[in-house]
Amino acid sequence: MIDLDDTLRAWVGSPPEWSSAAAERLAKRVAAGDDQLAVSWEPGDDEWIRLAGDDDVRATVHVRYPLAFADHELVAKLRAADPAVTVIAIPDYDADDLRGSPELLRATILPHLPWSDDFDPGHFSAADLFFESV
Repeated sequence: MIDLDDTLRAWVGSPPEWSSAAAERLAKRVAAGDDQLAVSWEPGDDEWIRLAGDDDVRATVHVRYPLAFADHELVAKLRAADPAVTVIAIPDYDADDLRGSPELLRATILPHLPWSDDFDPGHFSAADLFFESV
């Protein structure tokens, strides 16, 4: 289980210097080196930019916080492209390997309430974060 609390706690009360433009630049920089990777997001609607392969999402980058989740192959590429971004390795976009305290999630990456009945802050995936934020 990957606990996000320490990462999120650092941003409560002092939002980082980060923007959707910075997130998009990072995603495009990483995708530029791989023709099997496409950047997918709807500005103004999505809070996560997705880096997708043919049939799967391989990484996500948040538009308000310097936070990314990535498969093991993309972790190093994201870190090299912007060392200030917290990049968390996940085995799969749909793997329920993440957890975070509800109060920290609400104060940072999941401020929109109510969350769906299916969302469990003690056990969720990067895909869940995407769908809870749209």
